[in-house]
Amino acid sequence: LWILIIFYVWWLIRWFEYIILILFWFIRYKNFQKLNIKNIFSGNVSTKQEKLLYYKYKRSKTKKEEIYHWVVIPTCYDPYEMIQDCIESIKDSDFDSKKIIITLAWEEKDKNNFNFIKDKIKKKYSGVFLYMNTTIHPCGIEWEIPWKGSNVSYAMKLTYKDILNLWLKEEQVIVSVLDSESIIQKIYFDALTLEYCLTNDDMQDKTIY
Repeated sequence: LWILIIFYVWWLIRWFEYIILILFWFIRYKNFQKLNIKNIFSGNVSTKQEKLLYYKYKRSKTKKEEIYHWVVIPTCYDPYEMIQDCIESIKDSDFDSKKIIITLAWEEKDKNNFNFIKDKIKKKYSGVFLYMNTTIHPCGIEWEIPWKGSNVSYAMKLTYKDILNLWLKEEQVIVSVLDSESIIQKIYFDALTLEYCLTNDDMQDKTIY
């Protein structure tokens, strides 16, 4: 009985902790929406919060000009229109599309759909992004759990060498994994870039934002 009581009390505490964290990040999210992040990068700040973030950014070693974004989109049985909407939101963001890399990660079991969509996507967005490629994750790899994570891992291993051939350093590239139905906000990449620049150098490659 005491073990059960302790167990339920423990999860009750964790539940409250979770609610508090959700509220904290919601408030931070709303504050971010009020910021003009471009002003923070340029130094043309007006509010106290923008000034504070600008001074932190000014002291950081990493600057926006050095940063590139790599977006991995795992997909399976998703229609062309859905994938197109996701990529359109990336293209229309405030961040320079010529500094964005996109990897479309398909599954082999959806090969027919893959062959139909990949050429349309590549044709439509040719020259829009710094680099764009597609991968197809094979079925039945031994000792592998068939799920989204294995698809993403496989796609990134294949694309990693291509990114190095673009003469980019690992610390210059921020990775985002998006579902194919994702529609990002215009400030997404700018906000993520700012957070990355403000993170301590020794923690940048160990942080999930």
